[in-house]
Amino acid sequence: MKILFLTPYLSQYQAQTFWLKAVRQLKAGVTVHQYTDQIIYPPSRVDRKFPQFSPEFWLRNYKIYKTFESDKFDYVFFSSGTPILSPQLIQYMSQKSKIVVFNGTEPRSFFNARERAMVPYVHLAVTNDFSHADQWRKMGVRQAITLPISAIDPDFHRTPANVKKDIPVSFIGTFTDERQAQTERLLPLVPSLQIWGPIPPETVLKPQLTSAYRGYPVGQDYLNILRRSKISLNLLVKSMPNGANLKMFEIPAARALQITNNPKQSWFMPDEIVTVSDGDYPSIAKLVKYYLTHESERKKIVNKAYTSVMHRHNYFHRFSRLISSTLRLGSSTALGRCSLDGRGSFSE
Repeated sequence: MKILFLTPYLSQYQAQTFWLKAVRQLKAGVTVHQYTDQIIYPPSRVDRKFPQFSPEFWLRNYKIYKTFESDKFDYVFFSSGTPILSPQLIQYMSQKSKIVVFNGTEPRSFFNARERAMVPYVHLAVTNDFSHADQWRKMGVRQAITLPISAIDPDFHRTPANVKKDIPVSFIGTFTDERQAQTERLLPLVPSLQIWGPIPPETVLKPQLTSAYRGYPVGQDYLNILRRSKISLNLLVKSMPNGANLKMFEIPAARALQITNNPKQSWFMPDEIVTVSDGDYPSIAKLVKYYLTHESERKKIVNKAYTSVMHRHNYFHRFSRLISSTLRLGSSTALGRCSLDGRGSFSE
């Protein structure tokens, strides 16, 4: 199996780095093409809105084309959500290789015109949310599954049991207006809450949140906050109702108790996670108070979740199931035999 792996700059904290490691561990032949040398890749306005006038856009796609033509690839892997590729290039590559897209966002809301145009040429969309897979299907993709793609790397995310837990309760997330409304309602009920995360452009942090806001952590700082937390909240937004985001797996890997507003989650057993109904902030407050004062019960849940995430929700596990069950030639037949079990694992 030969794979062309399209990726932005590979930093040690980036999900694509762990994807690549897992694929190589599975002995697949991988050619890596980095389409940018920047850690954070914001396309220029011209590149994003008017690619026909962007030399950068055409040069980038030409370089990808040349790499693609350098060998015969069975699959092309890349992550959606960044307007980097020409639909015409995707169409061309799809005639010679299987196109596999890894998607962590809601395509209906977040895709631009070029990303919508590429959908008919994608052989397989791998998503983090069942509703996102449904949207891909309605948009015309050939196949879509919820693996999910979010997971952890046991070597990188492993957390010692003796880490000092000096943050009672944390939340890390992008502070959109929706997230700010969530935390604004929660903060008076949980005064020990500390919040971190980026504030989107043209968005202003509400004054009520400034006392709890601690900034935007990246890389090791992000991991250290989770590891120092006794409890970490995973507040989901309406665009991800099933909640298989990265924090779903990074929080238990950090040995923190996860409380999430997704009672329908299917990735962990009930004794590995604490769930509440969306919008039930009084229940979150009660649960925070209870588990902060009942350390042994909190640690019992944390330890079970940690074992589960290390053994069942790592990237090697994800990609071994993906490659063995889904990416066999004649993918439509293979996909027809595959299903998700009650805990969110992919199985035949």
